[in-house]
Amino acid sequence: MAKSKMTTCKHCGAEIAASAKVCPHCGGKNKPPIYKRWWFILIIVIVVLSVIGGSGSSSGDSSNSKATSTKTSGASTASSIEQAESEPEISEDDYKAECQSIDYKELCRYPDQYVGEKIAVKVKVSQIIETNFSGTEKAWRTYTDNSGYGFYADDEYYMLDKRGDDAVKILDDDIIVVYGEFTGLEKITRALTSTTDELPRIEVKYADLVEE
Repeated sequence: MAKSKMTTCKHCGAEIAASAKVCPHCGGKNKPPIYKRWWFILIIVIVVLSVIGGSGSSSGDSSNSKATSTKTSGASTASSIEQAESEPEISEDDYKAECQSIDYKELCRYPDQYVGEKIAVKVKVSQIIETNFSGTEKAWRTYTDNSGYGFYADDEYYMLDKRGDDAVKILDDDIIVVYGEFTGLEKITRALTSTTDELPRIEVKYADLVEE
């Protein structure tokens, strides 16, 4: 019998066949060590694969988390930059220089085309309106003098006062040059006739008093 197929009985020390489960000399049982049994080897393989798989999944989740965080941070930064670029702060002089005169009928006829345009117009204040209960927000009903002879009774505008708290106070009958943004048409109801009209609405950024 080949030497490679022989082993030693763990009970009596006699040389026996490696495949023998019972020693022919002493009758002792000779089972292979637990680490040589197929089911033990299978368990070890499963455990190792589980550890490797868990480690890989954890690493992948961490990478995905970092990628998502980076992407979110980048999107937030890009949004902030875009907002800053879309709403640049300009000086009062530069703002006024960007304002233009737009035909009154054009504003009333095609309001959607001019929303957002900066407008400059000289008007006289005919009425000051409180637009909230506290009286901190005001609007003005104003008229232009198209002829230039001092009779301010032509084109009517609805002005929302959006100036800063330190701006000069505007009173009834003041003549002012308004610099602001056209935001559409404002519906107003006439107290005497109960009729409703639509007036060009301007959010006032600056207003200069005119001495006449």
